[in-house]
Amino acid sequence: MKKSLFALAALSAFAGAAQAQSSVTLYGTIDVALTYINNAGLATGASGTTSTSTPTATGNALAMTDYGIFSNVWGLKGEEDLGGGLKAIFNLEGDINALNGSVYKNTTTGIDQIFRRSANVGLAGTWGEVRLGQQGNPLVAASANLVPVEGNSVNLIRSAAGYSMGDYMSNAISYQSPNLNGLRVKAAYSASQQVDDATGGSAFAANAFYNLGGLMLTAGYNQQNAMNNLTGSALSSSNLPTTDISSTAWIQNSSKPGDLKGYVLGARYKVSPTFEVGYGFGHADYNSGTSLPAASAAKTYNSVTHIVGLGYNASPALLLGLNYAVTNSDSSLYNAQARYSLSKRTMLYAQVGVAKNGAGSYAGSTTAYGNFQPVQVNTSQNPTAVTGYAALPNTTQTSVGLGVVHNF
Repeated sequence: MKKSLFALAALSAFAGAAQAQSSVTLYGTIDVALTYINNAGLATGASGTTSTSTPTATGNALAMTDYGIFSNVWGLKGEEDLGGGLKAIFNLEGDINALNGSVYKNTTTGIDQIFRRSANVGLAGTWGEVRLGQQGNPLVAASANLVPVEGNSVNLIRSAAGYSMGDYMSNAISYQSPNLNGLRVKAAYSASQQVDDATGGSAFAANAFYNLGGLMLTAGYNQQNAMNNLTGSALSSSNLPTTDISSTAWIQNSSKPGDLKGYVLGARYKVSPTFEVGYGFGHADYNSGTSLPAASAAKTYNSVTHIVGLGYNASPALLLGLNYAVTNSDSSLYNAQARYSLSKRTMLYAQVGVAKNGAGSYAGSTTAYGNFQPVQVNTSQNPTAVTGYAALPNTTQTSVGLGVVHNF
């Protein structure tokens, strides 16, 4: 009897040790709001094909919107202790469309991307970590930390200024440094998978964060090389799409064919335990060269954006934020937020956005480069938040939203 009890205790101890060496965590965020938007718009020919459509405002909308502040995601992450300070790591992360419960569908390939955000594996140690596979663009993380109270609707500066090559990097290898006396650096390279063209469609991105007392400095960079079509041919004047550049005949950075370089710089300072200020600067250098006639797609542009923001903790549960962003395309965005925490995992929020847009550089049926949307909304698949909703040129749009966020 004593031997049986001893064996059972030993087996339990072994099982506990094995469990401690390997772990898997399920996590996620759901953000849904009821949002009023005035001067909601539908671009002429939004169903179709021309990149020179003239957008028009259609009226006001009361809509259900998701990820106005936080991205709706679910994922699995885990690690295994390999000994000697070395760990195996992995991350799978996908989108949640809280409006209809669907997964993200790539409109170019028609593929349901269950783990569009992350699907990677790697190794980690005191030296940092290396990951291989689908993962986020490091520039996006830098852009999301420029001001104290940001969120998706403020991070729209990436799309308005056009300095981001996209949210995610496929076929990527990345390195994340450990904390080096307040400095963290990450770099990633995305292979083009073109045997006969080592540079076409490939991408590089990096970020750096430095904390010194109440000061945080941020930097980010990305570069996307010339896009290829599905046949593997490099983009040139002889094989340009004759319709909208978002045509299914194109892959990679379909909204901005050509070479794109972008960077962002920022500084945040904690003036007091409850008050923080921030400033960010973003720049895009998009060079289509001679291969991209303006009549076929977006014009060559060199854009600049500035953003300033304030954050104030009115109480342990209430966070207030005020932001202003402006581009050199005669467009600006005002954003005000109030976030109230009911618990560590559940939050209520109110958000107001005012987008004052100039002419911009209109290209495609749903986007005007250089212009802002008043709020980030899900319009990628049915049911859309606002049909054909766009950052309309020469229009002022206002949004007011009340939402709830839960983290699990």
